[in-house]
Amino acid sequence: MGTYELSAELFGHESDVRCCGVIDSGRVISGSRDSSVIFWERNKDNGRDFGPSKRFEGHEHFVNAVTVVNTTLIASGSADKTIRLWNIESGKCVLILAEHTAAVCSLKIAEDKMEIISSSWDNTARLWKLSPGEGDEITGSCTAVFRGHEAAVWDAMSCAGKILTASADKTIKLWDKANGTCLTTLAGHTDVVRNLAPAPGNGFFSASNDGSARLWKMTAQNNYENVNVLSALHDDHFIYCASSLVSSTMEETSLLATGGEDKNVKIVELGSDTIMKPIASIPHPGTVWAVHFIGNGDVLTGCSDGRARIFTTDKERVASEMVLSDYENSLAQQQVSTKLIGDVDVAKLPDAETALSEPGVKDGQNLIVRRGNVAEVYMWVDPASKWMKVGDVVDNPDGGGGGGASGGDGTSGGTIDGRYYDFVFDVEVEEGGANRSLGYNRGENPYEAAQRFVEQNELSGGDYLDQIAKFIEQNVSADNRIVAAPPVARDPFTGGNRYVPGAVKPGASHSGGAATGGNQFAPARYVPGGSNTVPVPKEEPKHIPATTYVLYTSTDQEKKIVEKLRENNDKAAKDGLNLSSEELEYLVATTVPKVCASKPSAVDAKDAGLILKASRWSSELLVPVLDLARLAVNEPSIQEQFINGDDAIMHVVLQKVLSEDGVSPAILILSCRFFCNLFGAPSGIETAKVNMSRILEQVSVARSSPNRRVRETYASLLYNYAIALKGDSRVDAVLEAAFLVFTASEKDEPVLYRILVAVGTGMSGSKEATLTAQKLGVAEAASSTASISSRLMSCANEIAQLLFM
Repeated sequence: MGTYELSAELFGHESDVRCCGVIDSGRVISGSRDSSVIFWERNKDNGRDFGPSKRFEGHEHFVNAVTVVNTTLIASGSADKTIRLWNIESGKCVLILAEHTAAVCSLKIAEDKMEIISSSWDNTARLWKLSPGEGDEITGSCTAVFRGHEAAVWDAMSCAGKILTASADKTIKLWDKANGTCLTTLAGHTDVVRNLAPAPGNGFFSASNDGSARLWKMTAQNNYENVNVLSALHDDHFIYCASSLVSSTMEETSLLATGGEDKNVKIVELGSDTIMKPIASIPHPGTVWAVHFIGNGDVLTGCSDGRARIFTTDKERVASEMVLSDYENSLAQQQVSTKLIGDVDVAKLPDAETALSEPGVKDGQNLIVRRGNVAEVYMWVDPASKWMKVGDVVDNPDGGGGGGASGGDGTSGGTIDGRYYDFVFDVEVEEGGANRSLGYNRGENPYEAAQRFVEQNELSGGDYLDQIAKFIEQNVSADNRIVAAPPVARDPFTGGNRYVPGAVKPGASHSGGAATGGNQFAPARYVPGGSNTVPVPKEEPKHIPATTYVLYTSTDQEKKIVEKLRENNDKAAKDGLNLSSEELEYLVATTVPKVCASKPSAVDAKDAGLILKASRWSSELLVPVLDLARLAVNEPSIQEQFINGDDAIMHVVLQKVLSEDGVSPAILILSCRFFCNLFGAPSGIETAKVNMSRILEQVSVARSSPNRRVRETYASLLYNYAIALKGDSRVDAVLEAAFLVFTASEKDEPVLYRILVAVGTGMSGSKEATLTAQKLGVAEAASSTASISSRLMSCANEIAQLLFM
């Protein structure tokens, strides 16, 4: 077999690619943490590149699973607990299946091609029967529920007329497909079983967080036995995904592909003697969440860097030199933590030139070498007989590891996924589960730190949010929870490490969100909902009135903004609106770094002028421009240029961008963030007040958006207006807009929190505003949210006191 080389990179998602599927060698699908599914088609001109053909949006949370029903129908499963069926040709959602009570984490097709098997964090798997109707219509019903696992069911598949399920309780179960009866339980894995894949002769492969892949064969009694174990396949890191390419006969070689936390895909060969032999490693710039063989032998992957990729052994399908170079550069620029590879003394490492002149011992072997004062990590690619650089070794700011999570009891700081925190706690989310690292910075709102932890670890339920916030309050002194200057609330809702406008880096890679096995927790042990839960203080924290504006003033997406500016400037040329080469170079080399700096005080009139000139581009090209604008408008010295005059960006957004039909979620998010950031300076606050009616009218579509992040930024805008207009008669308009969020049946806890605080803050300024709230029915609306979380219950109680005191 030849070397696996990059064939294509699939750009289009705004966050981690969590799942993928294959229709045929020229058409594939992917799902992402950005809540979307993309259908990709191969470029017929060069036979290599893939481009997005359709984007399917409708899920209200991460997309965890996709599968192909037939050439015109695909399915997706989400953390919003639903399964959606999509017609590829029309792009429409034709059916929603909503019987799971927790996140859907896998979808597979049964032997009957019109049957889907789903698995969920609700500890069940389900079998669904699909029936075509007239035209695009399709109906579906659940025909069997497989109950019996003691923890989340991570995967399920059909095998020899029966159903197999893999669970976080470390077992695999075999079920009767017709009546849902458990026939047997298979043990052997020592940690969460994440994936199942077919093997020859009605057998199957299993992959686990214990770092092993196992081969199971059917016995004469129609049971299964474990006939081979490949331990430490990913050097004891979690395995997150698996796929197989099964030969048609037992005599032929089959392949297994696994991907995991170590940022590698491993290719394993299975011979006729059931011997499992690793034959190749395919490095990635991030965690590999998804892998799927294509019929032609190529491998499709999904990565935490927001890209899907296709790798091939066919020289005809290898990517261009430019694409290959970019890919290898992205690998070389990684920082490898000393926590993952042990303490490194650079002075004692072998010289790079000498060490790399010797061949490796086996495929995937890692070698750390010294180049000057830098420790570099290389991986041996056996089929290509070469060393490939996969990163540089770095330390934590405090001398610890840098890539994983620095565990602790909160007595010292540490790093979680490359980001330093003043306090790091080990947290056990479920009794007997693996530890997860909770980071907190001095002066940070405990609820925002808790929200970040919940999203990073894909936990569901408002109780987690409140209990984690209380844990922080109990374990961090009051002095460390207060900042000297008035704090600026930062957006706790962003995720992903691709070009998400205004995004911050994504969550810890040690968790998939449900129960995980692992070592027992020692210091400051915390189990939400368990017997060791930190006791809730008698006095609930006061939420109303709010006094600190929500400002979206940071980004870690500088590189992606530059890429999009270059790309979109080229597209703007067809309308004659492109910047000159000199203007573009100044914008990307000088303006962007200044604007993206943590304190963009050096931004001047020239920078503002270039951003304004780029704002003339057509709306579909404005995402990177608006991202710069919302960062720069917070700087008082240039705010005037952005908000006054017919050509100012504020009026471009109001008169052009938001007036068009079908405004994209990214544009809505950035528009709301731009308006939120007006509240960062006195002149901006006055402008926001004067233009409130127009602004709220133009962004009102956001309150019913299916995209959660759109609704969150809209809620933040109302929150800011409530603070600015407290005691002003115009606050009634804010209360009315906030009340309409309730009538839109909003259920997302962070959105409701901002809305409740906005309502309470507006009411607290005058009796007239309280009367308006009473007439609107705020009391009933607020009380209807109280069961979602104790934080919302506290807000509802405070609103009740304002209404009836």
